[in-house]
Amino acid sequence: MLAYIHLALLSIVATVVSAQTAGTIISPAPGTKIKPRRAFPFAYHVHQDYCVSSHNITVALTTQPPTSMGSNTGHYFGRFATGSYPAQGLPNPNPPVPSALVMPDFSLQPGGFGTGATASNLPVYINVIEEWNTCQPTIGNNIFVSTVQVVYNATA
Repeated sequence: MLAYIHLALLSIVATVVSAQTAGTIISPAPGTKIKPRRAFPFAYHVHQDYCVSSHNITVALTTQPPTSMGSNTGHYFGRFATGSYPAQGLPNPNPPVPSALVMPDFSLQPGGFGTGATASNLPVYINVIEEWNTCQPTIGNNIFVSTVQVVYNATA
């Protein structure tokens, strides 16, 4: 009986530890309604632990889920430095992760041959691509993608 309780507790601890090590978008929450040209809170939990270093995140908004590396439309917010753990004294030329982002206005002309389009109640996806490493040798960085669906220009 004691062995079963020990195994059950061990599986719970393993689940909690793995949930803490995976990168997650903390805010905005799924389903958040965001108006164009409005700032909204942004927070992301990076991969950081003993022998795990997070380096950069890239944040983009897309109008379709990121199911493949194919064509999509949306907005590029930028590439941001997460602060490597442990601090290795290496400069990172990217700006730090902001605490807020501004929703673009897709009705405005983006430039060149592009023209804007009006949309309301449009499901969009905020995607974070995180670059991180562990003590294990890899070819390049580990890449992790986290996505949250929000609502662009909600009317209700």
